[in-house]
Order: sequence, then structure tokens, then C-alpha cells
Amino acid sequence: MKRNSIKALLYGALTASGMGISVSANAAITQYQTEICYLCSAGNAIDFAKKYPPTVECKINGPFGWDYTQECYSQPRDVLIINANSGQKWYYQLNHTNQGKFRNELILNTTEKNLPG
Repeated sequence: MKRNSIKALLYGALTASGMGISVSANAAITQYQTEICYLCSAGNAIDFAKKYPPTVECKINGPFGWDYTQECYSQPRDVLIINANSGQKWYYQLNHTNQGKFRNELILNTTEKNLPG
């Protein structure tokens, strides 16, 4: 099945079940990484969200050797977890601290946010 067909089916299923996300005409469009779960709760939704960390891009400065440096950066990622059975939704923003450091020095932070109305 093609990706657009899956998106259309998912949108139809969410709309039919009352789980569609409405955004007012004046609101900015936000793209969410989304996961549908069936047995998730407030206690483990954050674990589902952590499966979608921001993409890290690194730049190596200087020749590769003992004294090379690496600068790594990422952009925040918005993740939406939806329980298909209960209709509950959890919105998290994932980002890294220590921007500009080596990849292994980046620390993943997860912050729960309120869904825009």
C-alpha cells in the first residue's frame, strides 16, 4: 500500500473515531511525528515518544586524528502519541542540550506540552 493511501486511511480512521486534531484557521501548522498505540497510558507515553529523537547532523573540523573536533546539532522534534482505544493524546517536544559538541555529548530532553487548540 502506498504511503499516501496509508495517510488517507489513517486520517479517515482518526476522523471517524473523533480523534482528528483540529487547528484553527489562524494557527500555525505544526508537523508531528505520530504514533498510534492501544495500551499506552500517561505513564509510558513518554517511552513511545523517545523512539523519535531529533535527527543529529555533525560537522568534523580539521583532519581526523587525535585533535579533531566535531560539532553536532539537531532541531527540536514534536511527537504526538495517541491512544486509539481511549482517544487520549500526549504531545512531547524532544530536543538535545549541548548543541555544538560531539555526538555522544548531546543529551536528549523530553518536555510534555499542551496540544494547541
